[in-house]
Amino acid sequence: ADISKNVSVSPNPATEYANVQVELNASAKVEVNVYDVMGKLVQANNYGQQPTGTHTYKVNTSSLNNGMYLFTVKVGNSQTSSKVIVK
Repeated sequence: ADISKNVSVSPNPATEYANVQVELNASAKVEVNVYDVMGKLVQANNYGQQPTGTHTYKVNTSSLNNGMYLFTVKVGNSQTSSKVIVK
């Protein structure tokens, strides 16, 4: 399923943190993983099974170096990625 419309990341650019908003049409496992431009996993956030509804996850970006990152949001077996600048 295409979940890109159900996921938004703000603010972008991010400084201290980024809010990842995920809208779930059904209960599902949610993960937010952050990759650097080389494709290396720099932060893994596993939120486990989440109920139906809209959820906002605060991802701490203050320890990340400035640059572009890929925030990959996995909902069940589907995933979508957003490019996020960290300043």
